[in-house]
Amino acid sequence: MPQLEFGPHRLHFEAFGDRSTPLIALHGYGESGRFFYPLAPVIEPHFRLIVPDLPFHGRSLWQENSYRLSDLAAMVQQWAGPAPAPLALAGHSFGARIALCLLPFFAPRLQRVLLINPDGFRTRWLPLLAKLPPPLRERLLRWTDPPEKLLQWARHLHRLKLIDAFALQFLQYHLSGQERRQRLSGTWRSLPDLQPDLQAVRRAIERHDLTVDLLFGRHDDLVSEKTARRALQGLPGVHFHHIDDGHRPDPEQLAEWLGGLDLGSLLPSTKR
Repeated sequence: MPQLEFGPHRLHFEAFGDRSTPLIALHGYGESGRFFYPLAPVIEPHFRLIVPDLPFHGRSLWQENSYRLSDLAAMVQQWAGPAPAPLALAGHSFGARIALCLLPFFAPRLQRVLLINPDGFRTRWLPLLAKLPPPLRERLLRWTDPPEKLLQWARHLHRLKLIDAFALQFLQYHLSGQERRQRLSGTWRSLPDLQPDLQAVRRAIERHDLTVDLLFGRHDDLVSEKTARRALQGLPGVHFHHIDDGHRPDPEQLAEWLGGLDLGSLLPSTKR
């Protein structure tokens, strides 16, 4: 089982293909790297696909109660090798948020960026959760184990129409086992350090003439395409795409979309 050792931590990953340029694909919250496995046949002819399980997810073992963007950047650096070796980034949902955070750091080396239903522009509830004062956040987290008190409070807020059915179902599912509760608490503690600087993202795309493809599901009511368009408007290398699906797209539709992008059209020697 391939693992990246990072201090006391072990990050599980899978690699597909033998191309020299890696495409590092980051899955969404509550998922694992398996989300990207069906896309390997489309990506392998152009990139070496590297798919990690993020901290607190899948088969990765994270020994602390949170992680920072600098941890993720250091891990990407190990997979990518020393500069100026090129790389590409992809992300779905929360993984796209992380990709946006990493983009300004790796911009001089980026050959392609693929964002699928990207969190990081505006996502329901996440801005509020990220800005909660640490003492209040820790108090709420203490209610997650056992979770009965927090769920009772959430059901009451739902009856008062202060939170919607999605938020209630999210809590009910992600508090339904010890592993899920640990994932929720670890990710929540990490969230304040995973805030994309959209102005820095925009400057990096413009300065380095990056190609960024964003895919949105027409039936996805979790992330905001309007906010993404407003943040990236006027950048010639930014392209918006759509599929007739929701927040977690069907792999066959994703593969068809990727197959139509001509992933091999940008070579490190001709990109800039």
